[in-house]
Amino acid sequence: MKKTIPLTDDDKMPMGKFSGKKMRDIPSKYLSWVLEQDWKYFNPPLWGYLRVNAATIKYEADNNINIRKNRGLKKEVDPF
Repeated sequence: MKKTIPLTDDDKMPMGKFSGKKMRDIPSKYLSWVLEQDWKYFNPPLWGYLRVNAATIKYEADNNINIRKNRGLKKEVDPF
C-alpha cells in the first residue's frame, strides 16, 4: 500500500471552488462541507489534511474564527 502525505496549511487546494488557494486561507465552513462529501476519499492528500485537521476545522466553523491562518507562520524578530 502506497503511503500518501497529507497536504499542509501552505499547500494549495487541489480542486473545487477554492482550487489554487492555500489550505490555511480556505474558509472552515467550506472545509466542513467537504468533510461531509464522499468524493473526498478520491484525493488522498486532501483527505489526509481534512482527517488530521478535522477537530480544528469544526472548532473554527462553530466559532467563526481561523486558527489555521497563522499557525506555523514565523514572526520576524527585530534583532535590536
